[in-house]
Amino acid sequence: MALLRSEAVKLDVPFLVPGVIKHIFNRWPYTSEFETFDAPEGDNVTWNRQLAIGAGTAVDPNEDLSGVESASTFTETTRQLRILAREVRVDRFIQQTQSKATDQMRQQLGDASQALMETWMDKTIYGDNAVNSKEFSGWHKLTDDTNQGISEAGSALNLTNMEILLWVNLRKRDLRYHLLMNSQILARFNAYIRKEAGTFVQFTPANFGAPLQQYAGFPIGITDFITMTETNADPPTKTGSNTASIKLLGFGSHRDGGLSWAKVGNFVETTPFDKLENYDAQKVRLMMKGCWIDGSRWSLNQIRGITDAAVAA
Repeated sequence: MALLRSEAVKLDVPFLVPGVIKHIFNRWPYTSEFETFDAPEGDNVTWNRQLAIGAGTAVDPNEDLSGVESASTFTETTRQLRILAREVRVDRFIQQTQSKATDQMRQQLGDASQALMETWMDKTIYGDNAVNSKEFSGWHKLTDDTNQGISEAGSALNLTNMEILLWVNLRKRDLRYHLLMNSQILARFNAYIRKEAGTFVQFTPANFGAPLQQYAGFPIGITDFITMTETNADPPTKTGSNTASIKLLGFGSHRDGGLSWAKVGNFVETTPFDKLENYDAQKVRLMMKGCWIDGSRWSLNQIRGITDAAVAA
């Protein structure tokens, strides 16, 4: 009788490629562009913006000046500091006996770090403290709180609105401005460039051999966290319709009116637990504590309600 396969399997040791092949990729261009600062004590950050400064008055010589008095007024603005968390727990027996090809704790910790950062990126776009008090408000909500931006009302991107976004709605030129859009809208954008001549779009070397696409001198970043399923609303929500948005981001110190991240502790805090009371296991806790601060209304703007259709002039 020939050797049966079922018996041969008992004597064979299958080969497993070490590690786990990374298969989940989501693009995010601005991890190192924005500024961070240590948040003050308390669970929020509050600052004042100018509201009204009055006007000067023309007077004659020897005129009574008591009527030209005027005091500035201010708007108190508050953003809520919030927490994102993720934990990993691996049984010590599993770690000791089943880590020959892949370190169980290391793999779980790597995936947890990616998951936490991607949640932060998603909330950076769509977080709304008014809807969920546990999360910080993201860029959509902060834009609509102070500066409604431009609506394409469920139609294609119009380049005239890009010009309005950059030259009419943008006032503080001293910030580091970037445009942010998803790949579908950028593809429509580039199709228009290939079709038409004499646009403001240019390719320049940001680093040696690395092209950086720009519009009117503003760098364009691609993100996978702006969906094509947004609603055209104030603010847009992540799902519910078939539109997307383009963000104009003015990174800089909040004291200079820029967009920055207020953090509590490190940007990501890692706390290991070598021994647990009720489990023979190891645990690692990852936490991000903070919120986005839009120092002035000019640090954020947008075009929303854009459909996946050919760009119009």
